[in-house]
Amino acid sequence: TFPYVDDYESAWDFVEQGQAIFIELDEMWGVANGYYIMALIATHEGDYEDAVGFHHKSLDLNDQYDDAWNKVLNFLNLGFVHLQLGNVADAQSMFTAALRISYEMGFNGSMLEALAGIAWIYFYQDKIQRSLALIGMIGAHSARNSEVEMRLMPLLDKLESLLPRDELDQGIQQGETMVVNAFVRKYLK
Repeated sequence: TFPYVDDYESAWDFVEQGQAIFIELDEMWGVANGYYIMALIATHEGDYEDAVGFHHKSLDLNDQYDDAWNKVLNFLNLGFVHLQLGNVADAQSMFTAALRISYEMGFNGSMLEALAGIAWIYFYQDKIQRSLALIGMIGAHSARNSEVEMRLMPLLDKLESLLPRDELDQGIQQGETMVVNAFVRKYLK
């Protein structure tokens, strides 16, 4: 989650110091962002229950100032945390919330990351062809980024170990012809 941070303990201390300053200044957006960063650190450390709690604290504070980007970031990571905990239904709810906001706000990168989460949901629901199609659709989109690819690579590795190469390629190629916005509109109905 933080590929450029080597010392998470120092990062945690830094965030706590920032939290104290933002609380003193009554700047709840800063406190909410601090909780989001704490959730990312907890996720990195494998403390998934703590990560869920920090995400919810961030989202609760977000209600005071309504930052769409903060909501999306929390919903995305919370979705992946729920997958780690085996809570597929909760993960789907988080990815759908992130997808809805991202689509409405035109956040293409986070929209693709939410779709990567939904590809994982399809995998866990044994809807392998849908999962493959989403991987193809995401891969063909110009807004895909390293974060999206980081979310998809473990899924692709799992699928490669389960399926013959021609079936894998065919499913992905089918998705490459799909239009992201059309898929999203249909999914959100």
